[in-house]
Amino acid sequence: MNVRISAQSQSNNAIRYMQQQSQALAKYQDQLSSSQRIKTPSDDPGNYPAYIRAKADSGRYEAYNQTITSATSDLNAANDALGEANDVLTRAKQIALEGVNGTTDGAGYTALAAEVDSLLERMTAAGNTQLNGQYLFGGTASGAPPFQLTAAAGTTTVTYQGTAERARVLIGPGQTVENRYAGDQVFQQAGGDAFQALIDLRDVLKDPNLTDAGKAAALTPRLAAVDAAR
Repeated sequence: MNVRISAQSQSNNAIRYMQQQSQALAKYQDQLSSSQRIKTPSDDPGNYPAYIRAKADSGRYEAYNQTITSATSDLNAANDALGEANDVLTRAKQIALEGVNGTTDGAGYTALAAEVDSLLERMTAAGNTQLNGQYLFGGTASGAPPFQLTAAAGTTTVTYQGTAERARVLIGPGQTVENRYAGDQVFQQAGGDAFQALIDLRDVLKDPNLTDAGKAAALTPRLAAVDAAR
């Protein structure tokens, strides 16, 4: 989940670019304000070309600023979702440690399994975070939920339905920023699948074929998997 660091860096970069672009916009607006008397080339033949350039540049930077504002909102919302995912995994680790200590009884394991079920739902909701109707972890496919949680015949799966490509937007001349991530690269990294770590933890906690001592032993690798997903 170290993509959180990248997302925060992207957000900070976008804010920095926005400040730079806002300064540039102010410069062009000042130029336009001082040139309002120019309506046609004959009004000021010498300064008219500079006026036209300033007017065009002002429009471009205004568009860049709007894009940067939107991208910054996307990245901040994604950071909040990743914070929620980290909270879920932190609680999952605490649950795994409770199970490993060997003092939990059958009723306790059942209660812990039910809580992990709710954590799995929270993780799915984090992966399906949306802002202004656009999903933030579907890559370039932002129009539908990227993660599908399915439970059938005793088996729970989480399927990624987004794209592998991250979405990018233009925030300045030759400057782009990633504003939507490919969710499988964030939540389902090889060796650190957050969904699978929760599913496997829940399944051990509720396994009727394991004794309490057996569950305590089986939870050790599940604890390691939760740690890896964090």
